Amino acid sequence: MKIQPVIYKCPNCSSLIRGMKYLSGNTIGGVLYSDSYLEAPMNIPEGSNYLGCPQCQKVFLKNDLPMVKEYAVGDEELTEWEQVLAPLDWFATLKILLEDPKFNEPSNQKKFTLWYLWYFNHKLSPLEKQNEIKNGNYKKYTDRLIDILEQEQDGQEPLVLTIEILRERGDFDKALELINQLDLKIFPPIFQLVLTENKNKALQKDPEVFLVARN
Repeated sequence: MKIQPVIYKCPNCSSLIRGMKYLSGNTIGGVLYSDSYLEAPMNIPEGSNYLGCPQCQKVFLKNDLPMVKEYAVGDEELTEWEQVLAPLDWFATLKILLEDPKFNEPSNQKKFTLWYLWYFNHKLSPLEKQNEIKNGNYKKYTDRLIDILEQEQDGQEPLVLTIEILRERGDFDKALELINQLDLKIFPPIFQLVLTENKNKALQKDPEVFLVARN
C-alpha cells in the first residue's frame, strides 16, 4: 500500500487536521467473510475518501478539503505532521455520514450502512456491540441496509446478504424461510456455500459471521 501524509484545513472551523492520501493498495492475502467483508493487509480502508474534523464534528470528502501541506511518500521526518490534530476516529465519522443530509443519496446510504455492519462485526468489542444494540443503532442501520437491499432487483447478491444480516440479527426463522424458497443450484458456487452455511447456522441459532474464502 502506498500512502502520502497530508495536512488538511477544515473549511468549517479552519482547524488543521492530519490525514493520509491512499495512492494504491491490493487484496493479496485477503480473507472474505459471509457479510461480504474483505479483510486484507494492503487493502485501502473503507471511508478513505472522507475526513472528520475533531473540533467541529463535521465530515468532508477529502477532495473538497484544502491541502495545507503534502509530504513525500516514505518521508520519515513527520514531526510536524504528527503534531497536527488527528482526524475524528472512523466509527464516529461513519455515524455522522449516516445521518448528515448532504450524504443521503441512496448509493451513499448503501455504502455507509454496509460499512457500519462491517465495523460492528469485525472491529467492535463485545461491550461496544452491546452498547450499539442497546442504543438502537444496530437495528436502525441494519434495517436501513435491508430496506435498500430489498429494493434492488439486479442480481442474487442483495438476497444473499439480506439472509446473512437476518441471521446475524437473530432472525433465524425469517432467514430460513427465505433460504427454503430458493433453488440453490442456480446460484454461483460461492453463494451456494454461503447460503448452505447460513442455513446450518440458522438451524443452530448461531448468529456469528463466518469465513468464506482466502485470497
